[in-house]
Amino acid sequence: MTLNTNVKNLVKNVEGQVRRIQEQEGPQITADLLTNLLKGKINQETIDAILDEVQHIEERDGISQDYFEEQFLTHADLLGPGVTAGILINAIKYVALVQSGLTSQKAYDAVFPQKAAEVYARGSDTSSFATMYAKKKTVVEIMKRSIIRDDIRHAPLRDKLLDKLVQLSNGRGAKEDDYVSPTVQLNATLGALDYLKPPEDKSIDLKIGYNEEAKAMQQSIAEQLAANAALMRQQFEAGKSLKEIQRVNVVIDAVEE
Repeated sequence: MTLNTNVKNLVKNVEGQVRRIQEQEGPQITADLLTNLLKGKINQETIDAILDEVQHIEERDGISQDYFEEQFLTHADLLGPGVTAGILINAIKYVALVQSGLTSQKAYDAVFPQKAAEVYARGSDTSSFATMYAKKKTVVEIMKRSIIRDDIRHAPLRDKLLDKLVQLSNGRGAKEDDYVSPTVQLNATLGALDYLKPPEDKSIDLKIGYNEEAKAMQQSIAEQLAANAALMRQQFEAGKSLKEIQRVNVVIDAVEE
């Protein structure tokens, strides 16, 4: 019992130490890192825009800066033809908000406030937009990756913590010539093993079927088709030709990336 408590306390202390080191070092994402990591994929203007998002993500979107940086670095490989930095950033925000408990529609409204305001101003809502946005390739890919177990997912901050535990288990302290006691090494080793231990339950729960927003969108389209059919019938009975009236006027606005 005492040993387990020591391990938990050690892990907590290491987490705090990593956090303090990170705060001293500044953000994980820097201009140099982006230039080296995404060489040829982005220009200086895009780099500046990404850094601005990183610096203001918490106050603008309520998303932890550490989490956002980890997610951006984790999914940066998606950048390329058809996937700009802006598209990737919006997708990360959307997935983060949905996974924090917001509905798809509320997450969409938060990520695209200007578009949402325009839709609501004309007396409609964004449920269909949110449903279609959730099917975007980048969003789906990030969602799929989030299903991967946490113990095998790439997470830079957690990796720093694990590296620190491994260093302690090998006897290396905070300073170059600082060596830790055998007890600390044992506790660090147990802490590292605890972090690397896969979950006992490896099952994944999947919800299959329409969600409420998809049902609402389907119902909306059905109502539009029914209204058009009734109008076409009236026009046909009024003497118009079939060629003149046989048009389906269902319009779905383009969804923002």
